[in-house]
Amino acid sequence: MRNCLTKTGRWPRSWRAIGSGSGRRRRAGQPQKGQPHRSQPERVLLDRADLSGAILVNADLRETSLIGTTLKKTNLKGASLRGAGLIGANLAQAILREADLSKADLREANLNGAVLREGILDSASLYGASLKDANLVGANLGRALLKRADLANADFSRANLFSSDLEEADLSGANLADANLSGSRLVRAKLNQASLAKANLHGADLTGADFTGANLEGANLQDSTLKWSVLKKANLSCVNLTGSYLEDANLGEWSIKGVICSYIRSGSEKEITRYGEGEFEKRFSFLKRSWSLFSEFRSPSRRFVWVSSLCSPPTRSWAPG
Repeated sequence: MRNCLTKTGRWPRSWRAIGSGSGRRRRAGQPQKGQPHRSQPERVLLDRADLSGAILVNADLRETSLIGTTLKKTNLKGASLRGAGLIGANLAQAILREADLSKADLREANLNGAVLREGILDSASLYGASLKDANLVGANLGRALLKRADLANADFSRANLFSSDLEEADLSGANLADANLSGSRLVRAKLNQASLAKANLHGADLTGADFTGANLEGANLQDSTLKWSVLKKANLSCVNLTGSYLEDANLGEWSIKGVICSYIRSGSEKEITRYGEGEFEKRFSFLKRSWSLFSEFRSPSRRFVWVSSLCSPPTRSWAPG
């Protein structure tokens, strides 16, 4: 199959479709039986082909259909796969360094252990894809769809995930140090034991996210939503929490030494509680000592609500369950 490529890495101009397993070829401009002539060339079809270990460096595979194709350990460094259809493709341990996968459809694809360092995945769809242990250092995933993707132990350090959708994604043990996650959605995402040191989460929706044991030291969480999130045993030292929404978050045993916070939002999110320098850290320190005691009061039959914001020692009032 690799002999089909020209010296420039492009598929021969005379080919416009390759039928998987059938060996059929259709030349450029040749219409299908019963169809009118089309002026625009059709997509190259490589569905379910086996290209394992092939060398496709700098190959032009734009708009190519590679549905269910096996590209395991294939070298696609610098290749253009913009808009390609890779649904269910096997790209395990493939080399995609500096490859262009913008707007590619990678739903349910297997990218475990793949090298996507400095790759371009703008607006790519990776819904339900598996990228366990993948290398995405410095990759661009702006506005990418990563909903329900398995990203455990993946390396996203210095990656751009601006406005990406990571709802219910598994980022357990992932490295997101210095990553840009501003405006992203991490609703109910799993980030336990993940590293987010100096990550930018400005304006991110972290509702219900699990940060148990995560390292967020020096991260920017300004204007983020942390409602129902779990920050148990998380390291938030020197984090900027100004403008964040923390109502109903699990803050048990979190570390907030040197935290920066001039105000937080609560209630309808328009209610603002302001703090002087160091005041937030001082007033929230009691949570580490009293969280387990407070948890005992919560039960299915009745629950206690902190009427005042979490900024000051709580005033308990009973609310029907």
